[in-house]
Amino acid sequence: EQIVAVREKRKFLQAKLIAKNEISPEDKNRYYESWVPLALHVAVSIPILQTEEALAKHFQLQIKTVHSVLKFLVEIGVLAEKEGIYTTIATSLHLDRQSSLITRHHVNWRLKALKIIDEQSDTNFHYSGVYSLSRQDVALLRENFAHAIKENLKIVEPSKEEVIYCSVVD
Repeated sequence: EQIVAVREKRKFLQAKLIAKNEISPEDKNRYYESWVPLALHVAVSIPILQTEEALAKHFQLQIKTVHSVLKFLVEIGVLAEKEGIYTTIATSLHLDRQSSLITRHHVNWRLKALKIIDEQSDTNFHYSGVYSLSRQDVALLRENFAHAIKENLKIVEPSKEEVIYCSVVD
């Protein structure tokens, strides 16, 4: 019973990844409607990507789109703007796995990853594996992925902001 309880707890990454900031449900809907708000939110932590022009060029977006999204991010309190320079206020948002937005969030980043696969760049990392294995070993794989995510976050959190990176695990 204790083992089952521990495994059940591990299924929920939110128990391991606690949100540092919260935004209203209406703002969450807009924040997660596409990959752009989250990408810009994270990207402004990189010094060379703190202006509208730099972000538009980096992500190949129209300046009016970048302007609108940055304005929204400032309004909801996750970014600050001073003299055209944007900085991060809220560094971490997390969706509960029960959220109605979680599917949209996952789809946004998988679609972005699919577009990047076509680039065939040596700097990108993609792996797809299909296995046949026991149910017991599936549970072990899930625990390993959850552990790897937690360990990766220990590296990410103190890391100097130089590039934006997305990891997707299914």
